[in-house]
Amino acid sequence: MSDKPTPVIEVQRLGKQFNVPHQKGALIFALLPQLLRRQRIEEFWALRELSLSIAPGNSLGILGTNGAGKTTLLSLLAGILTPTEGTLTVNGNISCLLGLGSGFEPELTGEENLLLNGLILGMPMSEIREKYQSMVSFAELDGFLDTPIKIYSSGMQARLGFAIAVHKNFDILMVDEILSVGDLAFQEKCRRKFLEFRAEQKTLIIATQSPDMLQGLCDEVLVLDRGHLAYLGHPEAASTFYSEFILRRRRRSASADSRLLSPDLKLAWTERRHLCGPSRIKAWWGERKGSRNLCEIISVQLSGSPGKEPGTVSVGKPLEVQVRFRCHNALKDPHFGIALFREDQTYVFGPNTRYDRYQIETLAPGNGEFCLRFPRLALAPGRYRVSVAIWDEDEQNPYDYLCATIPLTVAGSAKGSGLCLLTCKPRRRSALPLLEMKEAIVTTGDFLSLPLPKRPQSGDVPIHVRIIRQWDRLVCFEAEVKPGFISLEFPKFDLLPEEYGLEVDDKLHTRIFVKSGRRDHGVLWMPHRWTLKLPKGSIVRRLRKQ
Repeated sequence: MSDKPTPVIEVQRLGKQFNVPHQKGALIFALLPQLLRRQRIEEFWALRELSLSIAPGNSLGILGTNGAGKTTLLSLLAGILTPTEGTLTVNGNISCLLGLGSGFEPELTGEENLLLNGLILGMPMSEIREKYQSMVSFAELDGFLDTPIKIYSSGMQARLGFAIAVHKNFDILMVDEILSVGDLAFQEKCRRKFLEFRAEQKTLIIATQSPDMLQGLCDEVLVLDRGHLAYLGHPEAASTFYSEFILRRRRRSASADSRLLSPDLKLAWTERRHLCGPSRIKAWWGERKGSRNLCEIISVQLSGSPGKEPGTVSVGKPLEVQVRFRCHNALKDPHFGIALFREDQTYVFGPNTRYDRYQIETLAPGNGEFCLRFPRLALAPGRYRVSVAIWDEDEQNPYDYLCATIPLTVAGSAKGSGLCLLTCKPRRRSALPLLEMKEAIVTTGDFLSLPLPKRPQSGDVPIHVRIIRQWDRLVCFEAEVKPGFISLEFPKFDLLPEEYGLEVDDKLHTRIFVKSGRRDHGVLWMPHRWTLKLPKGSIVRRLRKQ
């Protein structure tokens, strides 16, 4: 008789097929009788020939790009979908959070949705009442429970949904991508909760596109590729495999898509250079521009690290720029902008409300305030300047513009002389053979892996690497890499669209072409958040992403 425990999940040759309709001219054919419509049905396998087993108390991570089959697999395990082929056995009570807002009714309040969603998950009303205050406290939504959930941000919905799911009595918890929309503090809070569940020998199944999220949480990680099992093994090995897998796919895509280096893209780079270059900045550097008769800036306050002098922030710490203004006449379609410059007039980053999809249709007369917060100022130590502006619709004539008049000091130490503190992880091993790469094409904010050149053993002499902006030789990133490393990995390559170069020991090794849908000015994109407190009667809308 075997002493091997019964798996909580046992899957054998699991598959799920969907019938996908294809139809040309859908609007026209919708007006025609059914017999005249032409429709082609495609059999699409979202998951195929998948086998795995999860022992009690073990946890599984699922990695894969969009369309890899992660959500389909979780939906099958949760019993939401039925398999087309194969067998599936689940032993235990399941709690799952498979989609942002799933089970929520937009017109109901947060409190009503909490009660309704708990019932949908199978919690008795007595249990919901007993755990109500704990769920509210975990979600950190005390002041918003009596408001309709349709006005909640994606992060607020994620917090409410997660708080409900983790308070249900369960043996197996399934989470699908939901933590990617929460802020860093809430993600860390959820991670601590996951670790508590692991200590209680509960089974976790977490699907994500981020390998870093799974480290320390899972016993094994499964990598899916277009519905098929590509890898199953230790989390660190799976992370390496997945990173190299993504790199291979992007190389193939880059070589096949010559449009990425089209004249239109080069023209966009030229326009950005005009906006970010020194010619426009020098003319107004250190001055105040604008008539100020329609709207004027009253005060600007920089809030940095606690214990530091005003206008000083520590390396990698938050920075908040708070601007108070007075509007004398109603304005149509204005926008607010805040920009960071290095002391040598290098344009670092310049977000504005228009680029961040805030449409201020009307700015009413009265006093107001706007605030921009950077959770992490990823800049090297040094002296910088801050610009603040209230612009007209076309950003041609400022109502009030303080151009590089506010000093900012970034205090601390950092290795190298590069402008940006990009997160970089040197790799010693690769799950796949690395190919020499002379050109790389990447989108701002995406993962990027850059192979390093092979060189003869030279003792302990480090490799000097840096990333420069090609047109003006600006050093964006610099580091010393110990011998034996074969590649540099950037989990998020946050340089804005332009042509860059990776130099190794002062020689150009790889040209890097950055493309992006972002329209921000500068060289480095940094996460940020706007807070607007506009005069009564103002009309502002948050536009959806295109």
